[in-house]
Amino acid sequence: MKLSQIISPVNVLSSPLCDPEITDIIYDSRKVTQGTAFVALKGYAADGHKYAKSAVEKGAAALIISDDLDFEVPKDVAVVKTDDTRLALALMSVEFFGRPAEELITIAITGTKGKTTTTAMIAEIFEQAGIKTGTIGTLGVVYGGETYKTDNTTPESYEIQKSMRDMINAGCKAMVIEASSIGLKHSRLAGTTFDVGIFTNFSDDHMSGKARRREH
Repeated sequence: MKLSQIISPVNVLSSPLCDPEITDIIYDSRKVTQGTAFVALKGYAADGHKYAKSAVEKGAAALIISDDLDFEVPKDVAVVKTDDTRLALALMSVEFFGRPAEELITIAITGTKGKTTTTAMIAEIFEQAGIKTGTIGTLGVVYGGETYKTDNTTPESYEIQKSMRDMINAGCKAMVIEASSIGLKHSRLAGTTFDVGIFTNFSDDHMSGKARRREH
């Protein structure tokens, strides 16, 4: 898929000078291979911009950045500058996997407690109605009798979009996801339209002690 198609919904501040074919989207520089687009994410412990040069050396065809780079990028490597690379990753992933949410009944569940139980209940209702369903949440990505572990309740946007495409390929017609507050804050569900949104509850322990002190 051409880079121009993948970045079409992204707020591009600086357009690339070339339009390479992209084989995959990567946000971990250790996993970069020839022809991939590397998205430099800013995390709590690391800044992906520091690994942009390594990504180029490993064959990245494009760099998606929000900060200026401290090295000269080869002319055959496309550089896309945007204001929010985490949001860009979500929007790019939606395009790369062919907008899978549009092919599924999609339900997102958010709230302090009850997300996992509610997700399981809804998925079982669908299954009993003959609608093959996949879920994403605390238990991991679950569909077709298989469970694939994830690092977070609401995985990174790329994993969400890939999982939905895999569900479709496996015959699923519906997807239920636990939408954590952190997942929503970090734009992991950006670009995905849901048919139904469910709010379970909101309690004090949803916020950290530091956040509570700020509120008071």
